[in-house]
Formats: sequence, structure tokens, C-alpha cells
Amino acid sequence: MSQQLETAQKMKQEIEQEAKQIQAAQALCEELSALVKEEYLKAELSRQLEGILKSFKDIEQRAENHVQHLQLACASSHQFQQMSREFQAWLDTKKAELNKSQPISAKLDVLESLMKDQEDFNKTLTTQSSIYEKAIEEGEKLLLETQGSEKAALQSQLNTIKTHWDGFNKQVKEREDKVKDCLGKALKHKEHVETLRPWIDKCQSNLEEIKFYLDPAETEKSIAKLKSLQKEMDQHFGMVELLNNAANSLLSVCETDKEVVTDENKSLNQKVDMVTEQLHTKKFSLENMAQKFKEFQEVSKEAKRQLQCAKEQLEVHDSLGPQAYSSKYLTMLQTQQKSLQALKQQVDLAKGLARDLVAEASDSKGASDVLLQAETVAQEHNVLSQQVDEKCSFLETKLQGIGHFQNTIREMFSQFAEFDDELDSMAPVGRDVDTLQKQKEAITAFLKKLEALIASNDNANKTCKLMLATEETSPDLVGIKRDLEALSKQCKKLLDRAQAREEQVEGTIERLGDFYSKLKEFSTLLQKAEEHEESQGPVAMETETINQQLNVFKVFQKEEIEPLQVKQQDVNWLGQGLIQSAANSTSTQALEQDLDDVNARWKTLNKKVAQRAAQLQEALLHCGRFQDALESLLSWMVDTEELVANQKPPSAEFKVVKAQIQEQKLLQRLLDDRKSTVEVIKREGEKIAATAEPADKVKILKQLSLLDSRWEALLNKAETR
Repeated sequence: MSQQLETAQKMKQEIEQEAKQIQAAQALCEELSALVKEEYLKAELSRQLEGILKSFKDIEQRAENHVQHLQLACASSHQFQQMSREFQAWLDTKKAELNKSQPISAKLDVLESLMKDQEDFNKTLTTQSSIYEKAIEEGEKLLLETQGSEKAALQSQLNTIKTHWDGFNKQVKEREDKVKDCLGKALKHKEHVETLRPWIDKCQSNLEEIKFYLDPAETEKSIAKLKSLQKEMDQHFGMVELLNNAANSLLSVCETDKEVVTDENKSLNQKVDMVTEQLHTKKFSLENMAQKFKEFQEVSKEAKRQLQCAKEQLEVHDSLGPQAYSSKYLTMLQTQQKSLQALKQQVDLAKGLARDLVAEASDSKGASDVLLQAETVAQEHNVLSQQVDEKCSFLETKLQGIGHFQNTIREMFSQFAEFDDELDSMAPVGRDVDTLQKQKEAITAFLKKLEALIASNDNANKTCKLMLATEETSPDLVGIKRDLEALSKQCKKLLDRAQAREEQVEGTIERLGDFYSKLKEFSTLLQKAEEHEESQGPVAMETETINQQLNVFKVFQKEEIEPLQVKQQDVNWLGQGLIQSAANSTSTQALEQDLDDVNARWKTLNKKVAQRAAQLQEALLHCGRFQDALESLLSWMVDTEELVANQKPPSAEFKVVKAQIQEQKLLQRLLDDRKSTVEVIKREGEKIAATAEPADKVKILKQLSLLDSRWEALLNKAETR
């Protein structure tokens, strides 16, 4: 701006110097006008001079105006710079003051003082804002007059001033908002404190007024008051929460004196906790004492009831006189004695509860009644206990002799129970000689012990009758007599069972002996038959010799095999009878093995006999003796059909069914052995019929048809069974 002013002034000086040239030109124009005569030339010179003069004056005026304008602009610029410096200095001062402001306190009075200071500060700021606006206005006007770098610098300066002013205003506003916020929260906290503190004091006062009395009605009233106070406290716990929230909110915005709020809040919370704890403690204490009082009343009532029952039982016992001299009444008294001993604990409990109630009661009213009630129960218990103890001692002495006799009776009953268990535990009757011999010895020894017990019972019965005749009648002796009679009856029943066991063992020994005797006889005859069968020579080739061998074979079957069949059935009947009649747990393995062995030999012999018969019949067929072979086969079929017809139905007993299965297997083998003979006879018969006369042919075919039908029927019956 200064350079522009200097340049303008130089230009003005130059214009002033050119004015002399203008004056010289004006003089020359006048001289020329005087020299020329023509008017138009004069007019032209005058016109040219006027144009020059006009342009010069215009330039001169513009230069003058430009200089004046620049002079005003410089003055304005100096004024703006001065105002800017003064404003910045003020702004820096106020910023320093603001930065050094007192921290925001949690104390209400300090906050109110800070708020007043802030309001004064805001007033100063409001006053200064007009100066700021004027400076900005001047700067913006000046900005219009400047150009280039000066304009950019001025614009930057204006922006800086605005930024500093706005930043300072924001800082002041934030400070004001913080103080206002903190003040509001402090007032809210104070409001909660002023509401909560008197309520806590009131609760403490109400709590101290609640007492415990030895009166259920008063105690219930006290508990009701406590519950009401508890309900009120539960409802006011929200106030404590609001107080804590207000305190936390205040502490979150204040910068100093936080311990004032923390300490005050902690103190109030501790008071609330203390009152709550006192309330719970007092409530627990009152409820505990009420429970103790209730328990005391119940224990006392129950003790009185049991003592009354004991007293009535003693009166009944005294009224019976000698009839009470029995173990039954002694047991009743001893039971009562134990009940009174157990009741002692309840009586002591009642006394202890009474002492606790009196000690913890807030008022002595009713204390003497509680103590007297407990003491009365204790005295009555002592008196009754002493009476029962004396009567028990008297009866124990009186019944000592009878007791000894009762012990003897109990021992006999114990022996009887052992004998009964012993007989029950005896194993079922065995099926081998060694076991049966041991069982016979065991039952014989058992019968001797049982007879000794029966003799002891008879002697005891005589002794009891003698005691009843010579001593004072006692219900126990009458009971003992009944017990002895009952024991006598039970012993007789046990004797009957033991004798039945003895008969069963002896009968089984006899049956087993008979079985083995017949088994031995059958085995001997079977051996002879086996030797006879082995001694038969091979089948001959001549018809006459074959017929002789067949006749010998028939005699062998008739005289040896058929009698053996009967004896084999007897042996099986006896053996199976012993097996079937045995108990499930009795071992019959040896018996079954003996039967299986002899039956196997019998089956083998039968198979050999069947093979011999088949061989003889085949030999006859080969020798042309068809009718003889057919008659021999039909004779065998008659015997076999009779055997099948006499078979008993299948049994439901496992062991019997097992024997029947073995018998059926033997029959099946016989049929299998004869199958080839039947087939041979049928083939030979068909060959003979093919070449025979018509009458003989019809006869042979009829015989073959009969043989075929009977053979199929026999096979079907065997298969069905």
C-alpha cells in the first residue's frame, strides 16, 4: 500500500512538471493564432489546444484522487492493524485467564461461585464482541482496496482473527456448559441426600422401638412391624440407587473436591447397610425367639402328655395287684422307664429354652411364668422316674425265678427251630446206595435228638404244673404252660415228618435193591443169550439145513429172547420209576448210566437176532422157499405190531420221555434192519407170480399186497410216534 502511494505521488509530481510544457504549448498556440489569418486554422489550433488541456486536467485530477485514495487506505490499514493488535492482545489475556480458571469443584457453594464468575466473564466477552465486529468490518473494507499478495495476507489475517475468536467463544461455552452441568448434578445429588438422610434416621428410630416380649401376641406385633419396615426399606432402595447414580454422575464431570461427594455417599450407604443389617438381625432374632417360644410350648406340652400317660399307666399297674407280677408288665414298665429316660432330654431342652427366652427378652414380664412352667415339668418327671425305677426293681426281683424257667423254655424253642430247619435242609432222597445209607444214618440220629427234646418238654410241663400248684399264680406261668403245650404239638408234627422221611429213605433203599437184583439177573441171562447168539454157525446153503437152523432160531427166540423182553421191561419199569420219582435236584446219573448200558446190550442183541432172521429168510428165498420166508416175516410183524400197540402214550416227565425216545430208536433200528428182507420177499414174490398158475398168482399177489399194507402201516405208526 505504501509503495502504491509513493508511485502515485511520483506520478503526480511528473504531471505537475508537465504542466509547464502545457503552458509553453498554450503560449505557442496563441502565437500561431496571431500569425495565421484564416479563421478555420485558428479554430483548429484552439480545438487541439482545448483537447490537450482537457486530457491533461483529467489526468491531473485522477492522479490527485488516486493519491488521496491511497492516503486514506494507508490510514485505514494502520488503524486496522492497530485494532487487530489490541484485539489479539486482549484475546490472549482472556485465554490465559480462562486457562487459569479454578477447576470445576464437586462442592455446591464453589460451583455457584464459579457460575457467577462465568457469567461476569461472559459479559466481558459480550462487550468485546462489538470491537471484534468493528475490526472485522474494517478489515473487509480494506480487503476491497488491496490486491495481490497484500490482499492474500490481509485475508489470512482476517481468517486467523475469526478462528481465534470462534475458538475462544467455543472454549468459553464449553466451560460454561461444564459448570452448569456440574451445578445441576450437584443440586440433584443434594436433593437425594436431603431426602434419604432423614428417612434413614427415621428407620433407625423405628427399629430401636421394636422389642421382644415373652408374649406371643406382642412378639407377633413386633414381627409385623419389622416386616412393615422391611417392606418400606425395600420400596426405598430405589432412592439409594438414585443417590449412587447421582453421585457417580457428579463425579464423572467434576474436577476437584471429589472426596467430599465420595465420603458423603459412602457414609449414607454405610448407614443404609447398617440399618438393613440391624433390621435383618433383629428380624432373625425375633423370629428365632418366637420359634424358641413356640418350641418351648410344644416341648412342654408333649412332656406333660407323656408324663400324664406314664402316671395313668402306673395307676393301672397298681390297681392290678398280683396280676401285674409278670414279664409282660415288667416289659411295659421297662419300656416306660426308657421313655422317661428319653424324655429327660426334652425336659432339659425345655429348661434350656426357658432360660434363653428369659435372658433375651426385652421385658421381664412373664419371665417367672415361663421358668415356673419348665421347673414344674422337671419336678414331675423326676418323681415319676423314681416311681417307675422302684417298681421295675421290685418286679425284676419277683420274676427272677420264673425268668430262669422261661430261659429254659426259650432254649427248647430254639432247639426246635434248629431241628425244624435241619429237617427242612435235608437233601431229597437219593438214588444211589452210598447217599441213601448216609441219609438213613442222618435221619436216625435226628430222630434220637428229637425224642430227647420231646422228653425235655414233657419234664418241663410237669415242672410248670408243680409251680402253678405251689406258688402264687402269675400270668407268666399260665403263659409258659400254654407255650409248653404248643411246643409239644409242634414236636409231634415234626416227629411225624421225620418218621415219614425215614420210611421214604428205607422204601427207596428197598426199591433200589430190588432194581439192582433184577438188573443183575437180566444181565446174566442177557450174557447167556449173547453167547448163544454168537455160537450159531453161518447160514447154510441147503434148504433142509436152513429149515433146521430156522427151527433152532425160533426156539432161541421163544425160550430166550421173549422171556428176556419181559425182564427187560421189568428192569426199565423199576429203573424209570426210581428216576421219575426222584426230586429235580437229586442226581440219577449212575442209575441212568446202568440202564443205558444194559439197554444198549439188549439193543445190540436184538439187532443181531433181526439180522440172523433176515439172513435165514433170504437164504430160504434163494432156495425157493418163498412161503416159509413170508410166513416167518409175517410172524415177526405180528410180534412187532403187538409191541407197538402196547406202547404207552408220551409222558410229560422229562426222564420218562427220554427213556421212551431210546425205546423208539430201538424199534426204528429193527424196522430198518427188516426193510431189506421185506424188499427181497416182495421182489421174489413178484417173480414167482409172473410165472405161476392164475390161481397161485392171485394168491401170491394178495399175500404181497397184505404184506405191503401191513409194512406201510407199521412204518407210519413208528414215524408218527
